[in-house]
Amino acid sequence: MTRDHYLPRLIIRNFADSNGRIYFFHKKDNKIYGPFNHYNQLQEKDFYSKKPIGELKKLFPHIKINPLFLEGDKNLDENIRIHLETPTSVIFSRIIPSLLQKENFILSKEEINLIKEYFIIQHLRTPRNKVISTEVNKTLKLPLNIGELIMQNESQREVIPKDFVNKYFPHLNHKQRREKLKLFNKKLKKNPNFIEEIRNSQEIKYFLDNEIKKSEEELERIRTSPDKHSSEILDFKLKNIFSKRTDVNFDNRRLKFLVNNTKIPFVLSDTGIQMICWDYGTKKE
Repeated sequence: MTRDHYLPRLIIRNFADSNGRIYFFHKKDNKIYGPFNHYNQLQEKDFYSKKPIGELKKLFPHIKINPLFLEGDKNLDENIRIHLETPTSVIFSRIIPSLLQKENFILSKEEINLIKEYFIIQHLRTPRNKVISTEVNKTLKLPLNIGELIMQNESQREVIPKDFVNKYFPHLNHKQRREKLKLFNKKLKKNPNFIEEIRNSQEIKYFLDNEIKKSEEELERIRTSPDKHSSEILDFKLKNIFSKRTDVNFDNRRLKFLVNNTKIPFVLSDTGIQMICWDYGTKKE
């Protein structure tokens, strides 16, 4: 088993002393523990999946892989290091000296977007979010009346014979599909309730029950998978949902960097982020 950082070393080392050591304040017993080598702190055993991203995509076909993670043959931890932490570290290494000297610096639009991307991924990869995800996933189940809901929706759907034939018989040539369409229209003319009778048939009921069962099994597989959290970090759709939340709205936020003036670097959260709104809503910073 390997140990994975959930807070990057690029953040941790800025809270270390001149010997690269950090201390921890324990809120429950009001004591300070340390010093510890910063290099191997804020990590857990097998925090991320060790499967390559390409394999995770096969296990979770419903997700859209964040285009930031380009190495399909490498696992999530390696992709985060290569495509997120390393380039972000380069930016921070450049601007931190300017921050400490109170000098101005300019960030490009690409650099700002990368930092925002780092913030969002950092939020998704925390131990707390992993616990929340596990708890939420326990509630993800199909409604008990899912069969009725599907049939209600199906009964309201208009069936266009030509579209039906083209969709379900694409292997046939033009002449064969035309014959199928004639047969279909002939049956409808003879029996206007032809489609409704098919919908209410035992064959369709059996098919629907079987499909619901397979969906429930697939949902259970996804919900209980040890790789579920890693798939959520990878999921571009989930990342976008979080970034556009009204209380977060990273797309419209400006970046502000806070300089700690105390002799000992102190505040360090598991996200490495502090979100501040100076006047409760009018300024997004």
